[in-house]
Amino acid sequence: MATGHVFFVVIVCSSAIYVSNAARCGLGGPEVQSPFHLIDEQPCDDVLGHPGYTMKCSRENSTTVISFPSYGDLTVMSIDYETKRIDLVDPKGCVHEVFLNLDLSNTPFQHFYLLKNYTYLKCSSSSSLPVDHVLRSYDEIPCMSRADHKVYTVDVSIGVPSNCRAIKTVAIPFGYSPYISDNTFGLALTWDSPPCDGCNNSISDRHRHHQVLGWSIVLLCVCLAMAGLAAAKMYSSYVKKRGDNNRKENEQLLKHSEGMLQSLEA
Repeated sequence: MATGHVFFVVIVCSSAIYVSNAARCGLGGPEVQSPFHLIDEQPCDDVLGHPGYTMKCSRENSTTVISFPSYGDLTVMSIDYETKRIDLVDPKGCVHEVFLNLDLSNTPFQHFYLLKNYTYLKCSSSSSLPVDHVLRSYDEIPCMSRADHKVYTVDVSIGVPSNCRAIKTVAIPFGYSPYISDNTFGLALTWDSPPCDGCNNSISDRHRHHQVLGWSIVLLCVCLAMAGLAAAKMYSSYVKKRGDNNRKENEQLLKHSEGMLQSLEA
Protein backbone atom coordinates (compact mmCIF):
# COMPACT_ATOMS: atom_id res chain seq x y z
CA MET A 1 0.00 0.00 0.00
CA ALA A 2 2.80 2.39 0.91
CA THR A 3 4.65 1.52 -2.32
CA GLY A 4 1.55 2.30 -4.37
CA HIS A 5 1.22 5.62 -2.58
CA VAL A 6 4.83 6.50 -3.44
CA PHE A 7 4.26 5.60 -7.10
CA PHE A 8 1.16 7.82 -7.21
CA VAL A 9 3.07 10.75 -5.68
CA VAL A 10 5.89 10.39 -8.22
CA ILE A 11 3.44 10.28 -11.15
CA VAL A 12 1.58 13.36 -9.95
CA CYS A 13 4.75 15.30 -9.27
CA SER A 14 6.28 14.35 -12.61
CA SER A 15 3.66 16.50 -14.33
CA ALA A 16 5.78 19.44 -13.24
CA ILE A 17 8.39 18.44 -15.85
CA TYR A 18 6.20 19.48 -18.78
CA VAL A 19 5.91 23.26 -18.79
CA SER A 20 4.89 24.34 -22.26
CA ASN A 21 5.29 27.82 -23.66
CA ALA A 22 2.10 27.31 -25.68
CA ALA A 23 -0.89 29.63 -25.52
CA ARG A 24 -4.16 29.72 -27.43
CA CYS A 25 -7.07 32.00 -28.29
CA GLY A 26 -10.22 30.40 -26.96
CA LEU A 27 -10.78 26.72 -26.23
CA GLY A 28 -10.74 25.51 -29.83
CA GLY A 29 -7.88 27.62 -31.12
CA PRO A 30 -4.54 26.16 -32.26
CA GLU A 31 -1.62 26.03 -29.82
CA VAL A 32 0.69 28.97 -30.42
CA GLN A 33 4.29 28.26 -29.49
CA SER A 34 7.80 28.95 -30.72
CA PRO A 35 8.57 30.32 -33.27
CA PHE A 36 5.14 32.00 -33.13
CA HIS A 37 3.95 34.10 -30.24
CA LEU A 38 0.69 35.75 -29.25
CA ILE A 39 1.09 39.46 -28.75
CA ASP A 40 0.26 40.48 -25.14
CA GLU A 41 0.04 36.79 -24.16
CA GLN A 42 3.63 35.84 -24.99
CA PRO A 43 5.61 39.12 -25.14
CA CYS A 44 8.51 39.20 -27.56
CA ASP A 45 10.71 42.00 -28.83
CA ASP A 46 10.11 42.21 -32.59
CA VAL A 47 13.59 43.63 -33.00
CA LEU A 48 14.89 40.22 -31.94
CA GLY A 49 12.13 37.93 -33.20
CA HIS A 50 10.78 38.19 -36.79
CA PRO A 51 7.56 40.25 -36.69
CA GLY A 52 6.04 37.81 -39.19
CA TYR A 53 5.70 35.24 -36.42
CA THR A 54 3.45 37.51 -34.35
CA MET A 55 -0.18 36.47 -33.89
CA LYS A 56 -3.08 37.96 -31.96
CA CYS A 57 -6.48 37.01 -30.61
CA SER A 58 -9.50 38.48 -32.35
CA ARG A 59 -11.63 40.46 -29.91
CA GLU A 60 -14.81 39.61 -31.79
CA ASN A 61 -14.73 35.81 -31.67
CA SER A 62 -11.46 34.82 -29.93
CA THR A 63 -10.01 33.36 -33.13
CA THR A 64 -6.26 33.31 -33.80
CA VAL A 65 -5.20 35.91 -36.35
CA ILE A 66 -1.99 36.57 -38.27
CA SER A 67 -1.53 39.74 -40.31
CA PHE A 68 0.25 40.19 -43.65
CA PRO A 69 1.16 43.72 -44.78
CA SER A 70 0.21 42.91 -48.40
CA TYR A 71 -3.29 41.70 -47.54
CA GLY A 72 -4.32 42.10 -43.92
CA ASP A 73 -5.62 39.67 -41.34
CA LEU A 74 -6.03 35.94 -41.98
CA THR A 75 -7.52 33.46 -39.54
CA VAL A 76 -5.26 30.66 -38.28
CA MET A 77 -7.14 27.36 -38.36
CA SER A 78 -4.36 24.95 -37.41
CA ILE A 79 -0.58 24.73 -36.93
CA ASP A 80 1.41 21.52 -37.38
CA TYR A 81 4.86 22.00 -35.85
CA GLU A 82 6.21 18.68 -37.10
CA THR A 83 5.46 19.27 -40.78
CA LYS A 84 5.79 23.06 -40.35
CA ARG A 85 2.39 23.73 -41.86
CA ILE A 86 0.00 26.51 -40.99
CA ASP A 87 -3.54 26.49 -42.45
CA LEU A 88 -5.21 29.85 -42.91
CA VAL A 89 -8.68 31.05 -43.85
CA ASP A 90 -9.62 34.39 -45.34
CA PRO A 91 -12.22 36.03 -43.07
CA LYS A 92 -13.53 37.82 -46.18
CA GLY A 93 -14.22 34.43 -47.75
CA CYS A 94 -12.20 34.91 -50.95
CA VAL A 95 -9.10 32.74 -51.08
CA HIS A 96 -8.22 33.78 -54.64
CA GLU A 97 -8.16 37.43 -53.69
CA VAL A 98 -5.59 36.39 -51.08
CA PHE A 99 -3.58 34.48 -53.70
CA LEU A 100 -3.65 37.52 -55.98
CA ASN A 101 -2.48 40.02 -53.37
CA LEU A 102 -0.47 38.04 -50.82
CA ASP A 103 3.23 38.89 -51.02
CA LEU A 104 5.36 36.48 -48.99
CA SER A 105 8.74 37.89 -50.08
CA ASN A 106 9.36 39.80 -46.83
CA THR A 107 7.88 37.16 -44.55
CA PRO A 108 9.27 33.88 -43.15
CA PHE A 109 6.59 31.95 -45.10
CA GLN A 110 6.23 30.11 -48.42
CA HIS A 111 3.29 28.26 -49.92
CA PHE A 112 3.05 24.69 -48.65
CA TYR A 113 1.73 23.31 -51.95
CA LEU A 114 3.53 23.23 -55.30
CA LEU A 115 2.88 26.34 -57.37
CA LYS A 116 2.00 27.00 -60.99
CA ASN A 117 1.77 30.31 -62.84
CA TYR A 118 -1.74 31.54 -63.54
CA THR A 119 -2.97 34.80 -65.02
CA TYR A 120 -5.91 36.62 -63.47
CA LEU A 121 -8.14 38.09 -66.17
CA LYS A 122 -10.75 40.79 -65.64
CA CYS A 123 -13.31 40.62 -68.44
CA SER A 124 -16.27 42.87 -69.26
CA SER A 125 -19.57 41.05 -68.85
CA SER A 126 -21.85 43.31 -70.90
CA SER A 127 -24.72 41.47 -72.55
CA SER A 128 -23.60 42.90 -75.89
CA LEU A 129 -20.23 41.18 -75.54
CA PRO A 130 -20.42 37.40 -75.77
CA VAL A 131 -18.10 35.31 -73.61
CA ASP A 132 -14.93 34.48 -75.50
CA HIS A 133 -14.86 30.83 -76.55
CA VAL A 134 -11.51 30.38 -74.72
CA LEU A 135 -13.08 31.44 -71.42
CA ARG A 136 -15.94 28.97 -71.74
CA SER A 137 -13.67 26.27 -70.30
CA TYR A 138 -12.95 28.37 -67.20
CA ASP A 139 -15.17 29.18 -64.22
CA GLU A 140 -15.44 32.74 -63.01
CA ILE A 141 -14.34 33.54 -59.46
CA PRO A 142 -17.63 34.58 -57.78
CA CYS A 143 -16.11 36.53 -54.90
CA MET A 144 -14.05 38.69 -57.30
CA SER A 145 -16.66 39.11 -60.03
CA ARG A 146 -19.23 41.91 -60.22
CA ALA A 147 -22.24 42.75 -62.35
CA ASP A 148 -20.11 44.55 -64.95
CA HIS A 149 -17.11 42.21 -65.02
CA LYS A 150 -15.95 38.69 -64.35
CA VAL A 151 -12.60 37.47 -63.06
CA TYR A 152 -10.93 34.24 -64.16
CA THR A 153 -7.69 32.38 -63.52
CA VAL A 154 -6.31 31.04 -66.80
CA ASP A 155 -3.19 29.32 -68.07
CA VAL A 156 -0.44 31.78 -68.91
CA SER A 157 -0.19 30.30 -72.41
CA ILE A 158 -3.59 31.56 -73.64
CA GLY A 159 -3.96 34.93 -75.32
CA VAL A 160 -5.87 37.73 -73.63
CA PRO A 161 -9.35 38.10 -75.22
CA SER A 162 -10.29 41.51 -76.56
CA ASN A 163 -12.82 42.23 -73.82
CA CYS A 164 -10.37 41.26 -71.04
CA ARG A 165 -7.27 42.64 -69.44
CA ALA A 166 -4.64 40.79 -67.49
CA ILE A 167 -4.61 41.83 -63.85
CA LYS A 168 -1.53 39.89 -62.79
CA THR A 169 0.32 36.64 -63.33
CA VAL A 170 1.19 34.91 -60.07
CA ALA A 171 2.45 31.54 -58.88
CA ILE A 172 -0.40 29.95 -56.90
CA PRO A 173 -1.35 26.41 -55.80
CA PHE A 174 -4.28 26.09 -58.22
CA GLY A 175 -6.54 28.03 -60.55
CA TYR A 176 -10.15 28.61 -59.65
CA SER A 177 -12.48 25.61 -59.64
CA PRO A 178 -15.78 25.38 -57.76
CA TYR A 179 -14.70 21.92 -56.58
CA ILE A 180 -11.49 22.90 -54.81
CA SER A 181 -11.56 26.65 -54.30
CA ASP A 182 -13.74 27.02 -51.26
CA ASN A 183 -12.34 28.93 -48.31
CA THR A 184 -11.22 25.85 -46.40
CA PHE A 185 -8.59 24.56 -48.82
CA GLY A 186 -5.38 25.74 -50.39
CA LEU A 187 -4.22 28.54 -48.14
CA ALA A 188 -1.52 26.51 -46.41
CA LEU A 189 1.92 27.97 -45.70
CA THR A 190 5.19 26.66 -44.37
CA TRP A 191 7.88 28.68 -42.62
CA ASP A 192 11.63 29.04 -42.41
CA SER A 193 13.42 27.77 -39.35
CA PRO A 194 14.11 30.88 -37.27
CA PRO A 195 17.67 31.69 -36.17
CA CYS A 196 18.62 30.61 -32.67
CA ASP A 197 18.42 34.09 -31.20
CA GLY A 198 15.90 36.72 -30.22
CA CYS A 199 12.48 35.68 -29.05
CA ASN A 200 13.08 32.02 -29.87
CA ASN A 201 16.18 31.99 -27.66
CA SER A 202 14.32 33.80 -24.89
CA ILE A 203 11.49 31.26 -25.00
CA SER A 204 13.99 28.38 -25.06
CA ASP A 205 15.78 29.81 -22.01
CA ARG A 206 12.49 30.08 -20.13
CA HIS A 207 11.55 26.56 -21.18
CA ARG A 208 14.90 25.17 -19.93
CA HIS A 209 14.43 27.07 -16.66
CA HIS A 210 10.96 25.55 -16.27
CA GLN A 211 12.33 22.08 -17.00
CA VAL A 212 15.05 22.47 -14.35
CA LEU A 213 12.43 23.69 -11.89
CA GLY A 214 10.14 20.81 -12.82
CA TRP A 215 12.86 18.18 -12.30
CA SER A 216 13.76 19.79 -8.96
CA ILE A 217 10.15 19.49 -7.85
CA VAL A 218 10.09 15.85 -8.96
CA LEU A 219 13.31 15.11 -7.03
CA LEU A 220 11.86 16.77 -3.93
CA CYS A 221 8.68 14.73 -4.33
CA VAL A 222 10.68 11.50 -4.66
CA CYS A 223 12.70 12.34 -1.54
CA LEU A 224 9.54 13.11 0.42
CA ALA A 225 7.89 9.95 -0.86
CA MET A 226 10.90 7.81 0.09
CA ALA A 227 11.01 9.44 3.51
CA GLY A 228 7.32 8.69 3.91
CA LEU A 229 7.90 5.10 2.86
CA ALA A 230 10.75 4.73 5.38
CA ALA A 231 8.58 6.22 8.11
CA ALA A 232 5.73 3.87 7.16
CA LYS A 233 8.04 0.87 7.36
CA MET A 234 9.39 2.00 10.74
CA TYR A 235 5.87 2.46 12.05
CA SER A 236 4.83 -0.93 10.67
CA SER A 237 7.86 -2.54 12.34
CA TYR A 238 7.03 -0.79 15.62
CA VAL A 239 3.40 -1.94 15.46
CA LYS A 240 4.49 -5.49 14.71
CA LYS A 241 7.03 -5.50 17.53
CA ARG A 242 4.49 -4.04 19.92
CA GLY A 243 2.02 -6.70 18.84
CA ASP A 244 4.60 -9.46 19.42
CA ASN A 245 5.35 -8.12 22.92
CA ASN A 246 1.66 -7.98 23.76
CA ARG A 247 1.20 -11.52 22.51
CA LYS A 248 4.07 -12.76 24.67
CA GLU A 249 2.71 -10.95 27.71
CA ASN A 250 -0.72 -12.46 27.10
CA GLU A 251 0.80 -15.94 26.76
CA GLN A 252 2.75 -15.49 30.03
CA LEU A 253 -0.37 -14.21 31.78
CA LEU A 254 -2.35 -17.17 30.47
CA LYS A 255 0.31 -19.65 31.67
CA HIS A 256 0.39 -17.96 35.08
CA SER A 257 -3.41 -18.20 35.33
CA GLU A 258 -3.37 -21.86 34.34
CA GLY A 259 -0.69 -22.52 37.04
CA MET A 260 -2.82 -20.86 39.70
CA LEU A 261 -5.87 -22.89 38.70
CA GLN A 262 -3.88 -26.12 38.87
CA SER A 263 -2.65 -25.19 42.38
CA LEU A 264 -6.17 -24.52 43.59
CA GLU A 265 -7.43 -27.82 42.18
CA ALA A 266 -4.64 -29.71 43.97
